[in-house]
Amino acid sequence: MFQRAARRRRKDFVERTIAGLLGAVESALSAETLAKAPGLLQGLDPRVKVVGLMALLIAAVVAQEILVIAAIFACAVALAVLSKVPLRVLAMREWIGVGVFTGFIALPAIFTTPGSVIYRLPLLDWPITTQGLRSALYLVARAETAATLALLLILCTPWTHVLKALESCMCRWCWW
Repeated sequence: MFQRAARRRRKDFVERTIAGLLGAVESALSAETLAKAPGLLQGLDPRVKVVGLMALLIAAVVAQEILVIAAIFACAVALAVLSKVPLRVLAMREWIGVGVFTGFIALPAIFTTPGSVIYRLPLLDWPITTQGLRSALYLVARAETAATLALLLILCTPWTHVLKALESCMCRWCWW
């Protein structure tokens, strides 16, 4: 009885591992197919993409206004559309996961950041502050924008070209 259960668990583990590897290979193949498809970003030199998307990413991270971050995010979505990256792919691979994860990280800031109270949670009497909501919104918006830009680079460029472009850019920026 015990041996049968142990064999079954081992078989389940092997099946899950194979399914996970198959999913990773399918994901990599779809990314490579998308990187070779015709589109705006696919036609650019990988070094230009690395530098350009990195500049947009840095601009989103240092932006002091939510409208600037939203405009950069809108540019990223427009680049995705012009590069024929399905928005469903962005939503499933990045937007949902990053939004939920960053949202959980940002949630305490809504209640713990000092500022003007706009609402109190019933029963708990926790204050929700304007400054807390603003800081949580900034964190989620920056994370979504940065992840979208990074995913665009990966989806629109074959992986070996990304690595060569990063190496080329790093060699130019560093002295060693």
